[in-house]
Formats: sequence, structure tokens, C-alpha cells
Amino acid sequence: MRMSNYRHLITRFCLFASANVAAVTGYSDVDFVVARGAWPLAIMKWIRGAGPPGPVVGWKSPSITLPHLLLWACGQRIFLFLAILFLPSMIAPTAAFGVTYLVNPGDNISAKLSVLKPGDTLIFNDGTYYQLYINPANGTALKGTAAAPIALRAANDGKAVFDSGGTAEPIFITGSSYLTLQGFVARNSSASVVHVYGGGRGGQNNDHITLRRITAYNAGADNHHVFNIEYPQTNILVEDCAAWGRGRYKFVAYHSSYVTFRRDWAFWEGITTFSPAPRAPFAVYGASNVSLENVIGTNAIPTQADDNYYTSLWHTTDDAINYPANNMTILGSIFYNNCEGHWENESASPGTYMKDNYFSIPVNPACPQFTTRPYGDGLTWNYNANTGIITNAVFVNNKVGLNQFGAVGSLLLSNSVMLSNTTAIVSSATHSYVDFWGNGHNGIAVKSGDQTINPGYDRNTFGTGAYFFVPARSPLKGAGSGGSDIGANIIHQYVNGTLTQTPLWPWPMEGRILDEKGISVTYSSNGGFWNTLNGVYSTPADK
Repeated sequence: MRMSNYRHLITRFCLFASANVAAVTGYSDVDFVVARGAWPLAIMKWIRGAGPPGPVVGWKSPSITLPHLLLWACGQRIFLFLAILFLPSMIAPTAAFGVTYLVNPGDNISAKLSVLKPGDTLIFNDGTYYQLYINPANGTALKGTAAAPIALRAANDGKAVFDSGGTAEPIFITGSSYLTLQGFVARNSSASVVHVYGGGRGGQNNDHITLRRITAYNAGADNHHVFNIEYPQTNILVEDCAAWGRGRYKFVAYHSSYVTFRRDWAFWEGITTFSPAPRAPFAVYGASNVSLENVIGTNAIPTQADDNYYTSLWHTTDDAINYPANNMTILGSIFYNNCEGHWENESASPGTYMKDNYFSIPVNPACPQFTTRPYGDGLTWNYNANTGIITNAVFVNNKVGLNQFGAVGSLLLSNSVMLSNTTAIVSSATHSYVDFWGNGHNGIAVKSGDQTINPGYDRNTFGTGAYFFVPARSPLKGAGSGGSDIGANIIHQYVNGTLTQTPLWPWPMEGRILDEKGISVTYSSNGGFWNTLNGVYSTPADK
């Protein structure tokens, strides 16, 4: 059939539909009504020949019929066969379009939360709010779906602030799923600052919760933390976040599973109560299958005399039977300028795997002055009887690079650099393809496949960031096992365990952290690592 004949038939159908739609549907030909969750998501006013439908004006009917769709198609001059072709996808019940709502300081946030359905978004306009409290106990649990998550986000990144003034927790979540929070500031808590509270002790399980681009600081005194992922829950992602100020741990996964900390910056700043108890930028505590991808932990230094550990990361459990701390993965991360580096406690469970990490823990005078605990170790394997895999690490300027207390356990160290440490290794670690250069003592016999050669890091040009990649002309390029490099790659992002080609620098939260904390994570001129990024990616320097 010729196209002109199709147009003739469609024109006749549209005239018929326009004349009879009221009788067929009960609505006038200027009301187009669809169901929530279908397509499109509202009553739309239209006039034939007047262009696209107008804005959403409200809800009118819980149903949609074929005549509605056909009439709308006619009014928009759309060929009928196209409308029929796409009809199944347009009315699919799983379509996730959702409704967007706004909230302002002073509004009843609980009332806003209580109406959210899968696919909806609640946008927080600029200003200071008291608390974001999400709990089934008050009807505010948020249950999105995999296809239609619920989103709460700041209208402008970092401009919606939750400040409880020390009388409540600024952000609290329990009993929720498929929920994303993005772009907030949380501060000044009575307990934890951002508290994702799982099952048990009055809470309910969470799953598939994402915290993204949130800065948080100043937990309550005693045993409280800044980002606290606590009690049974699963699939929690904390991505592009930053923590500082008071708090025992800045980021902790406790009795949880499948938690990922990705591109998070932790600047430890102090807690003077709840002692004795370890303090650290990061802790994996009785939690299983936890991943740390491109995280940074620094400044765990005591400010008063006590008997506590101050480490970069504390890995342990208080209940190995019910809450083993197993299968922890650390990828592309940086731990520096703490009293101690990574601490693998004797109770931590099997499955620890580390790749592409940097450890630099020079002796800070405050550590021996204020605490009786060990200091100056880049990585400590504390009488842990399990096997650990450490590959493509860089240990620089540590008192001891790798310290395996009592030679207990089985450490497999490979493709790594030991540079300018007082002692490189104190242990019986099984090692291969390790470069020893400029150490006071290697501490272990050099064997076939090892190197004793200058890695060629260009600190004059790049600053500390020079240690984060293997230079193109380095003798360590391709000198590792199977032709791999000896050294770390911390210039590209890890995502879900895979090293991508997405640049890690400048740091994704560079601007927010500089504005709110006054520290540059990226540039050495204001506390960061890099003198310059010129040549890091454009050449690229590591190729």
C-alpha cells in the first residue's frame, strides 16, 4: 500500500477517535490520562496542532487504555503504525520513570519521604536541614527496586547540609533498599554522622544502598564513627565520599557483607575518649567480602597519651564464628602518615588480597611519645595464621615496610617495590619479583627474579605521585612475573575489582574537599601528592 493511502486511513481513524473518545473512555479529548509508573507519567493537556503535550498537572486516573494512546498519537501527528509498534514498551509495568519532588529547609521531610515510590527522586534545595531519618518505624523506609531505585540528592552538590548540632545523627538509614543518596554534607552528630543501620538491635536489614559524593565530619564522643555501616546488611556502596573530624573510625563496615568503599578520602582527626580501642581512617570489623577501591587513609596520629593503636586500616573481628572478617580486597589505595599502616589482626579471617597499593608510614614523633603501641610499619601481619596475597605494592620510607609478627601465617609478596625503608621486610614472607632499593636493611635474602635497581621514579617532576605508576623508561617495566610491571598503578580507577582506563586524578572530590576542608587531595601545593599531572595521562608516563 502506498504511503498516501496509509495517511488517508490514519486521518479517517483520527477523526473517528476524536468524535467518539468521550463515549469510549469517559474523558474529553483534551485529557490524556495514564497510570503512575506507565508512560507518560501524568495527565497531559494537549490541543491538536499545538505541539508536544504540556506539563504535568496532577493525577487523575489509575488506568490507561488503548484509545488514550491512539488519540494522543493522532493529536501529535504521529503515524499510527509507530504508536502501535512501540505500544508494548510504552505501557510496560516495569518502566522506571518516577516522579521528582522538591524539599526546602523547614519542610516536613518525613512527609516527603513517606510518598516516595520506586523510581522517584527527592531533591533537597540549598540550605541547612536538621536530620535525614529513614526508618520503617515512622513510615519513611524507602524501598526502590533494581529497575527503579529511589534517589535523594542535593539540588547543588554540597549545598544541602544536615547539621544536627550534636543532638541527633544527621543521616540515619534502616529497613531500606535500592536507595541512593548523593551530594550532601553531614556534620555534628550525637553518635555516628552517616549511619547505615542494619538488622538487629532495633534496626532492619538494608540492601543496595549507595552513598555518593557525601562529606561528613564530627561524630559524637566515645565509640562513634563518621561513616558507619553497621549490623547485618548487604550490597552497600560508599563512593566518592570524604570524612574528617572527631570519630573513632572514619569509615567502618561492622558485621556487614559486600560493602564497597570506593574513592573515599579519610583524614583522621581525633577522639580522646573510649579507650583502649584502636583508631583508624578505615576499619573492616567482623565484615565479609568488603572491597576498598582507590581509598586514601591518613593522619591517624595521637594527640594525647593513651594505649591505643593508630593504624591506616584495622582488619579484625570480635566474633569469628558468626561474623568472620574474610575475603577483604584492597585495590589501588594509599595509606600514609599514620602511626601504623595496614593492620591485619590475628582474628581476621582468610582471603585478604591486596593489589596496586602504596604504604608510607615514616616515624612521627607523636607516636612513640603518646602511645605504647607499634608504629612505623607499612603493613603489619599480626600473628595471623592465614594466607595473604600482596602484589604490585610500593613501600616507601617506612620504619619497616612489611612486618610479619612472629613469622606466623603465609604471606605471598610479589611484583612490589621496597624503597628507602629502614628495614624492608621483617618476616618469612614468600616473595618473588621484588625490587629492593635504598633500604637500610632488606631483612630478607634477595632471590632470583628480584631486583636491586633504582626504580626511576621522577619525584622532582611529579612529587609523591611519582610512586603511583611505573615510569615508561623504568627498568621495572615488564620485569615482573609473566612480563608484568613491578610497582603499582594508582593513576586509574578500580571499579568492581577491575582496573579501568578512567583517570583517578585529579581526585574526584578535589573541589568539595578543598572548599570544605581546605586541603587539596591532588596537588602538593596544598597538601596533596602531585606537583603536576602534566604528562601523566597525555604521554602517558606509564606506557
